[in-house]
Amino acid sequence: MTMKSTKQVAEILGIGVARHSQAVWAGRVPQPEKGPGNSYCWTDEDIDKASRALLGKPYHPAEKVPA
Repeated sequence: MTMKSTKQVAEILGIGVARHSQAVWAGRVPQPEKGPGNSYCWTDEDIDKASRALLGKPYHPAEKVPA
């Protein structure tokens, strides 16, 4: 299972990092587990929850933005 950063998740969802972070802080998106450096580590399941909350549609890993 690969973990992604908040910045990577924002890029995948096609939204700004600030909008994504604000949604987490406001409780509209469930907080994922924290990893090294006290940063969030996002799984595909966490990204799906964020996508449903912010975009109203499920996340499909095949739609990832290329690095």
